[in-house]
Amino acid sequence: KYYEASLERSRNEAQHDETYYSAISVTTTYNLARLHEATHEYDEAERLYKNILREHPNYVDCYLRLGCMARDRGQIYEASDWFKEALQINQ
Repeated sequence: KYYEASLERSRNEAQHDETYYSAISVTTTYNLARLHEATHEYDEAERLYKNILREHPNYVDCYLRLGCMARDRGQIYEASDWFKEALQINQ
């Protein structure tokens, strides 16, 4: 609830500064995804991570979290693909 309120507030206060809004929005969205992941709401966490990647394809932490979630579900090949994506960004 508070993360969602923070997103809304950052949208309202930073309409004139897209760079500021983008940074705050991405960080808040990532933290919201981590919260969903921690409370076992994996589908919502995955949706948020993938939304971040659509806008910011170099956000390595999202690839890592998606890989960890796949690994925890026993989906080793999918996890490996996410981790490989993260490695390619850092090269």
